[in-house]
Amino acid sequence: MSRSLTPIEQYFKEKKALIVDQSLAAARSLRKLLSPFGLSPENVLVTDRYEEAQKLIAQFQPELLISEMNLGKSSGLDLVQQHFEAVPDRLAATSIILSMDSSNVQLGTLAEFQVDGVLLKPYTIQTLQECIQSAVAAKLDPPAYLIKFEEGKRELRASNPEKAAALFEEGLRENSKHAPTYAYFAQASTQLADLEKAAMLLKKGLQADPKSYLCMNGLFELYLGQKKYDLAYETATLLYEKNPPSANRLLDLVRLSIHCSKFEDILSYCDRFKSIDATETTLNRVMIAGLLTSSRYFHHRKQPERAQEALKDAARISLRTDLLQAEVFRYMIENQSFEMADQFYSQMQEVVRKKTEVLLPRLELLFHFKDYGQLITLGQTLVKGKNDTPRVYELMIEASKKLNRSEQVIQNLILEAQSRHRS
Repeated sequence: MSRSLTPIEQYFKEKKALIVDQSLAAARSLRKLLSPFGLSPENVLVTDRYEEAQKLIAQFQPELLISEMNLGKSSGLDLVQQHFEAVPDRLAATSIILSMDSSNVQLGTLAEFQVDGVLLKPYTIQTLQECIQSAVAAKLDPPAYLIKFEEGKRELRASNPEKAAALFEEGLRENSKHAPTYAYFAQASTQLADLEKAAMLLKKGLQADPKSYLCMNGLFELYLGQKKYDLAYETATLLYEKNPPSANRLLDLVRLSIHCSKFEDILSYCDRFKSIDATETTLNRVMIAGLLTSSRYFHHRKQPERAQEALKDAARISLRTDLLQAEVFRYMIENQSFEMADQFYSQMQEVVRKKTEVLLPRLELLFHFKDYGQLITLGQTLVKGKNDTPRVYELMIEASKKLNRSEQVIQNLILEAQSRHRS
């Protein structure tokens, strides 16, 4: 007599799965461990390549995706996003991330992408079982409100916001504490141009679950779209406090900090930024720009120590990422932070040092350190390249005087400057 299937076996019976791991051997081992959960080995594909995983998700449409977080230069979260689009019914689909990182930063990022579970490496049969059970617990015998929730999302994807709104409303009658329903109901209301109702729904969702990422993020996006930047910043700050930080959220905060003149906050965000392995170019650029703006703000407020702190952080990120080095160097010169600028210049990429936007402030640095001979040589190079400015001639003339060059040489420089830059 054959035994009856467990609820999890029944759930995964005839479902397909994809395992993505940089170690193909590890992926194959995990495939064997999935058999007790009702997944047939022939229905479980494995790959160690991100590009192949993308193709398999599109063609195979696996209900279960288990992907390693770090896939070389790519991220498993991008596969999760594609999985959402390929298998949008989340009662039938499950996404699990493999990771060695259990930090709050990682958990915040996973919450943002609505990942169902995290399986920490190295894992055991027990931790695998606990992870899968937790990920699919509500999907085995879904209550009426979850069914309405998924039906409403389906109508929303089909551009039927009226039908979606009605389904979400029915779902809330079944369970008025389900924050995700409020968040998606607000999306339907936004599509119906009822922004006041959308805001009300999101606030109700936060009353039901003060930590709801979907509701806080929805309220943030709503305020941002309405150009209510102060409210957007307030909401983003709350989102940052209630949920572990992620690179995307930090990007929003820094941008809004600049827009709302909250320069004092940028330094604290920079401290959090150090704990994020941020490789995203836009975030690094915005972080550097925000710190330079903060430094300028503190400089004008006569707070030199904080101005220097912000400038040092900008320099550190710039050197680490090879981004905006010319801009950071130029600001150091403008701010008369010559010692820091000299050290920064010595660490810059050679290709960056040759840029005109670096060579011009470099003249100021040479003048400060009284390296008049090198200043004149560099000035002549700029003049030959037609990259001269009145300030280039001014510095060359002053350097020539310091070196006691002949009056004729100095007069020739003055005449050349007047010829090139007639006012």
